[in-house]
Amino acid sequence: MAALLLTSVGVSACSVTDIKGGDPNAIGSQGTALDNNSSSNNEAGDTSGASESADNTAASNTEGNNTASGNAGNQTSDLYESFLNGSSKAKLNDKFFDGSILLIAPDDRSAGYEQPSNLDTVNGFTIDDLKTVINDYGYECTSKPAYAYVDFGKDGTNELVVRYEAGSSYTAYFVFSDASGSVELTYAADQGERWSLDLLDNGFISNYGSSGAGAHSGCTGALDSQGVYHNFQSEYEVYYGWGIYGDYSKEEDFNEVIDAWAKEKDSRQGESICYTAVAIGDAEYYCYSNYDETGAITDDDINELVTMCAAKNIDIIDYDQIEAKVLEYQKSIGMDNITYDGGGQIEFKNL
Repeated sequence: MAALLLTSVGVSACSVTDIKGGDPNAIGSQGTALDNNSSSNNEAGDTSGASESADNTAASNTEGNNTASGNAGNQTSDLYESFLNGSSKAKLNDKFFDGSILLIAPDDRSAGYEQPSNLDTVNGFTIDDLKTVINDYGYECTSKPAYAYVDFGKDGTNELVVRYEAGSSYTAYFVFSDASGSVELTYAADQGERWSLDLLDNGFISNYGSSGAGAHSGCTGALDSQGVYHNFQSEYEVYYGWGIYGDYSKEEDFNEVIDAWAKEKDSRQGESICYTAVAIGDAEYYCYSNYDETGAITDDDINELVTMCAAKNIDIIDYDQIEAKVLEYQKSIGMDNITYDGGGQIEFKNL
């Protein structure tokens, strides 16, 4: 497995149970896009990031660096400053993506098990209203927010990133653009005790976590020059023959196969295989990773797994092939230049 793309620290706020990569409106437990006409690229992510890049550091992206867009840059700074000092309100962008657990906007996730936040997405909301939403969810923000200006997409116009922290257990991030002469929330995401998030200064986002010792999920994607999120990859990974749960079209059949195959093996064999369902754009992939170093799992065992999947019309591949498929998809949407290694930490200032 690609260690970069997977961490085992928490339940991802943009897990595959949320939204499949090819359909930003297929709602699951966490993560949603509001725009019914947006392309098939939506999902979630946070900040803490990779090695610092001299060209990409957010510290250099202050309001004074908007000269490439002339007066538009200064106007953007004024809009953001007005929102930051509490004298103006923000609205939801029509392509807003919620990668957080806060349920910022009413949507299909609200039905049955949880209520959306009390954030006024109709009349607008202040920066302090975001703190109230976090506190209402059960996390207490004890300090003022931090902020950073970041030029995602390098188009000469900054986006605003606001960070709220609730002790050491929870952090929320909100990305705003200056669409149509007003401040608009385009993206929200968070991280907690069981999920991890990187939001880098080039817009790359990685959000992964765990729902147990044998199940992990998450996604990667990026923000464009308007602060709009595009999902590259969503995946759900399981060990020990646990089932895949992410609204994949063949997950039920796949779960039957991996359960049956694992039961035929002794415990050492069954626990050495990891199974992953991956959504990239409109495509789905079912994968295996063989972590056995003892020789307990033979080529014949793998061929048996492949044959059992084929009987269910499932093509199963080695997970090592996924990285190339993700890059191919990024190229198809013109975002192959946004990578984890190309980003750096966003440097925030206290408000």
